Formats: sequence, C-alpha cells, structure tokens
Amino acid sequence: MVSKPQPGAAGLVAASLVAGRRRHSTCSLLLVAVLACLSAGLASADEVSLIQTSTVIGRNYGYPSGTPSSGLTQVGDFDLVLETAVFFKNLELVGRVPVNAGIEGETFTGFLLPLRARYRPAASVVVELGALLGQNYGDAHTIDVADPLLRLGWLAASGLYVIGGTIFPTHWIHDAVYDDVQRLRFGAEQGLQLRADLSWFKHDTWVNWRVRESGNTAEEFMVGTTSEFRLFSDLLRLGGQVFWAHTGGQQNSTYRIEHNLIFLGNASLGYSFANDTRRVADLRAGVNLMSSLDEGRDLPVLRGDGHEFFGAIDAYPWNEVTRLRLNGSWFYGDEFLSRFGDPLYSLPDYNQIGVTTLFEMPTGLSFEIAFSAQTTDGDLNYTYHVNFSWGAGFGLSFLQPR
Repeated sequence: MVSKPQPGAAGLVAASLVAGRRRHSTCSLLLVAVLACLSAGLASADEVSLIQTSTVIGRNYGYPSGTPSSGLTQVGDFDLVLETAVFFKNLELVGRVPVNAGIEGETFTGFLLPLRARYRPAASVVVELGALLGQNYGDAHTIDVADPLLRLGWLAASGLYVIGGTIFPTHWIHDAVYDDVQRLRFGAEQGLQLRADLSWFKHDTWVNWRVRESGNTAEEFMVGTTSEFRLFSDLLRLGGQVFWAHTGGQQNSTYRIEHNLIFLGNASLGYSFANDTRRVADLRAGVNLMSSLDEGRDLPVLRGDGHEFFGAIDAYPWNEVTRLRLNGSWFYGDEFLSRFGDPLYSLPDYNQIGVTTLFEMPTGLSFEIAFSAQTTDGDLNYTYHVNFSWGAGFGLSFLQPR
C-alpha cells in the first residue's frame, strides 16, 4: 500500500462537494460535538498501517489468505488456519481537545483470532468455517468477540473476488470515513463484498449488517464502496469513496430513522522505484475532498465538508523485509461529521506527521510499530501503535474427499 487509496464515483463526489452548504449556527456546532462523542466516543488518530497479509487487521486488496508463508489452501485440500493479530495502541491528548469536542484519549490493546478450517473444492472457490475470537485488555470501551465465521469466496475473474458471509474488514478506506479502531470494536463483519485487485484498478464494495432488527432494537447496516484508478504506470491515481450508515427499520418500537452519508474524492501524483534498490520505493502527494450529510427523524439536517493534503515516502532502508513510511497530512474542515470515522476529523483542523516501520518475516510474521504527532484545534497530541500478525495453514489429510 502506498498512500491511503481513496476510491470511485468521482462525479457524484464532486457534485456533492459543490452542493454542500456550510452552517455555522451554535446549535449545529453543539450537536456535531455531541454526535461525535456519542457515536465515535474515543478519538483514534489516523495512523498508517502497512500490514497487507492479515484478514482482520491492516489494509489489503483482493482475497488475503491470512497465511502469507503458504498462501491459499491447495485445490481439493482442507487446512486448519491458525491466524492471530495482537494490537497495542495509545492516544495521548493534550490541552483543550476533550473540553472542546468531548473527545478522549485511550489505550487500546488486545487480540483477534480468526480460527477456521478452510476447504478449496475448486481453483475459483474457497470455503472457510470457524469463529472470530477477540478481547481488549485496555480501556473499558472494549471488544469481547466470539462471532461465527463462515466465508464463501469466489474468484469470478482474474483479480475479481466475490465474498459472502463473514467479509474482510481490512478495507482500504480513509479513517475520516470509517476508522480502523471502530472496525476492531465491532468484531466480525457479516454481509456481502466485491473486491478487485488489478494493477490499474483497485476496488472494495461491501454491505455489513451490524445489528439485526427486533421489537426493541432498530436495524443497523453499513454500505461502503472504494475505487481507485492507477494510471500512466501509477503516476496518477484518481478515486473516490462513498459510505452510508443507516439505522432504522419498520418492525421496532425505537422510532429511529437515521442516515450518515459520506463522500470522498481523491487525486494523487507519485513515482514508484524498484524495491531492490533498498532505498526509496515510492513518493506520493495528493488531496482528499470530503463531504458529509447527517440527518434523522426529528433531527436537523447537518452538512459538512473538508479537504486534506497529504504526502508519503515509502522506503526499504536496510533490507527487503523492512519497510519504512514517512507521512504527513493537513486537514481543514467545516462541520464534517462521520459517525464511524475518526472523531478528530470533526475538528476544524487536524494536521499530522508520522513514521511507520513494518518487518515482514519469511515465517509469515509481521511486526509493525508506528508513531505520529498531531495538532488538533491548536493542541499537540501524539499516538503510537504496535501490531503483531501471524498466520499459517496446517493440512488435514484425513478430511480429504475420496
């Protein structure tokens, strides 16, 4: 991953940004702060994860196996997949941010274990069955996951994948739209997913049905799409993202109908170098344009927007298994509100510099450490995180069909 790819529907994004109206009333500002606090709770900061081989942490394309040292199960075989991700994250907020926006710092540490059996009846079909287990040992805002895992994957064409059941949560979507830490808290994502992993086009569309409706509970689901065109030998990238979070339904007593709709358009210029130089691998700079719409029954319609300039340098400074990224971004917003995005983006400004180092071992182990510093609403804060990821498949020959 070279910059945080930002995806398709550029015309719709542009139209939304042009049509978006700015509101500055005191009531709207207070409601934005309250909604940001209630929906996102703790701040999380926009760190960059370089892990691309996990099925539960980081960001990737296509159909990740979670077993990088061995790849997918061979056709006709059963495998028992042992995969784990251990994460540690600390966000220190300094100054006035908690007072101004109801945003708190946090310590977030725990593990995710997608234990599963994997069967590949044909070259284009993969079936996975098991459970996603997880636990947070940090602050009280926690995960305690024991969700069923049933995934059916279909290679529809070269680089094009359709996934049903337990989908991959490792979307390469901007944290302002759908934050990484929010995804960790939710546990397994269940629904449908379409992914494309081509040299000139990256895509991820998914439906995640978070909460099923009951007499006393409103349904909640998310629909997201991310697309990016990589043109002129990856010199130019053009993309867009759309994310819709819905709460409602017709067979419950909550009286809730709520919508949060986010658009993001992206363009960047960059140049990639051969990795065997073990020096600079990629240089990239670009801009993100964002627009938000939040509305609900008996709630005011809130519109916001924002723009962000970003740059990144990727390098292999020591050897081919050690990757280093230096990144910086400058965000300016006007009442931008994403209920499941990083709440720091609800502030008028959010500027950041960071460094991420990833060690990828031949044994399938990935070790990542990152540090970033932010100025948010004029105050300096800092964040660091450490991620471990490992996965391997073990053959179950006694289960082979006769």
